[in-house]
Amino acid sequence: MGTRHLIAIALDGRYRLAQYGQWDGYPSGQGVGVLEFLRQQNMETFKEKVRLVRFINDEERDQLFERLLGRPRSKGASPEDVEAFNAAYQTLSRDAGHKILTMIANATEEVLALNNIDFAGDSLWCEYAYVIDLDLETFEVYKGGNTDAVLAHERFHGFPPSDNEEYQPVRLWQAWPLNALPSRTEFLEALPEG
Repeated sequence: MGTRHLIAIALDGRYRLAQYGQWDGYPSGQGVGVLEFLRQQNMETFKEKVRLVRFINDEERDQLFERLLGRPRSKGASPEDVEAFNAAYQTLSRDAGHKILTMIANATEEVLALNNIDFAGDSLWCEYAYVIDLDLETFEVYKGGNTDAVLAHERFHGFPPSDNEEYQPVRLWQAWPLNALPSRTEFLEALPEG
């Protein structure tokens, strides 16, 4: 189901991953996927893998597209073109969801990603955001649909809100220390959908 979300990783005082996702952003979907991934990780090893992530811009993505398919993306990409590009560059796909974390954990070389962190400012469309802060050692869940001002001490304060001025950035819903993550049941009970 099309439930837009963001999966972000903060490390060394900056965002190292800020992945837009198109599908199943609910806590029972992508949220559980992130949680289960984190429960299985050695965080020190994972930190080293996260440092392999490099953000690319739209121009670099277009160059990759043209190199792979022999034509510019700007000329209109067919569904087959998009499928071929996503297969070749899975970490750049809106379809990656929580699986991008496993891709990073298994990486042996640079991991390309798009920086979609500003999406957190658009809680009209960003229905959920999952932030792994490896500096603070927390797993944070944010909820969209927020019409209240984000306070100065909150993570996404100062992010540009959506074009619809009624909506503000996503707001913190729940957070856990990485060394005391909830069970799947506890996680879902803490984050009721609907």
